[in-house]
Amino acid sequence: LLARYVPYRCFGGAAADQPGVAVLLRKGGALCKAPGLERIRIPGDGSTGGPSKGSVLVPVTSAAGGGGVVWIGSIHLTPPKFNLDKARHHLQRTLAAIVYPPDQRAKTTVLLAGDFNALPDELDALLADATLAPMHTLKRLPLSDGVSTGLSSDFSGHEEIDHALFSDGLAALPVRDGTGVLSVVEKVPVSPYAISQGEPAEVVGASDHVWIKMR
Repeated sequence: LLARYVPYRCFGGAAADQPGVAVLLRKGGALCKAPGLERIRIPGDGSTGGPSKGSVLVPVTSAAGGGGVVWIGSIHLTPPKFNLDKARHHLQRTLAAIVYPPDQRAKTTVLLAGDFNALPDELDALLADATLAPMHTLKRLPLSDGVSTGLSSDFSGHEEIDHALFSDGLAALPVRDGTGVLSVVEKVPVSPYAISQGEPAEVVGASDHVWIKMR
């Protein structure tokens, strides 16, 4: 994987020794890191809901030159339905950290994706919060009806809790020719643990979450 991508990571905790988030930028791809701007890290801590609840923002631009700046972000949000104040604070810190170059402000856009731990209506309500709404023009990319991206906390039910948000100036294109579908998921989410009979369950997968394909 590292032979094909440049990782921009943000680990959690004061010692950066906790799980975090990352953006992977394809080597030799259509996008490259924007010159003169640096990656921005929002490490997870108590104020965001825990050491794993962080975000990272990477400024990219067209490798061919001539384009504006797109901030691509990865985020792991604490569940708004359980801790709205910390979810709002985390998203507020993330949005406030974005740098708009004076000479390219009109051409600077944002794509923020990850595990928001929120159902679509919960995330839409958070984005419309009076504190956050003036800070962004982000819109959620709708997934197809019935699609799930992860499991509930006890792994008993399917949920749509991973999302992609994009600002004015960006638009999703169909991922399948002729169908108009704007996103597809990797597979149906399954538990990362094997069935056990009282003993510790064997780990058989990386996560119950699945990735979302879009363009």
